[in-house]
Amino acid sequence: MLSSDDVGSYGRDIDTDLVQLLREMLKEDGKYSIHIRYIEPAMLVDLFPELYTVLKSNKIRSFLS
Repeated sequence: MLSSDDVGSYGRDIDTDLVQLLREMLKEDGKYSIHIRYIEPAMLVDLFPELYTVLKSNKIRSFLS
């Protein structure tokens, strides 16, 4: 589970973003799922074009804002 005040802001201070983090996580083989908690809706909208490709993995099970 990824959880913070706003998961969607992950990496802005280190020149990366949530999508890149998820891509790295999805490189791991095995049976698992990812749940994302506390993402601001505006950040979800901003990230959605790239996030859409990551969602196709079927490993991301839920988003809570």
